[in-house]
Amino acid sequence: MSDPSSGLVVAWNYFDDDSRKIFLKLMNFDENTVNRARGWALWKALITYAWNEKGSEASNWGKHVMDTIVRDYKRL
Repeated sequence: MSDPSSGLVVAWNYFDDDSRKIFLKLMNFDENTVNRARGWALWKALITYAWNEKGSEASNWGKHVMDTIVRDYKRL
């Protein structure tokens, strides 16, 4: 059985702030599941940022996701 949080990672990878809020609300998972999903998204973003040449599309994507998660977390 897989962890449902892995399916929520798209919220930080592809959605803007409003879409992410709507998506997470409609998915109706508990706070712990959402926090694990945020952690998975951060893990992937950190690796993508660190393993790619600075300024590359992949590195910029990783930085964007990290910034999104930090900004999102500050709102909690």
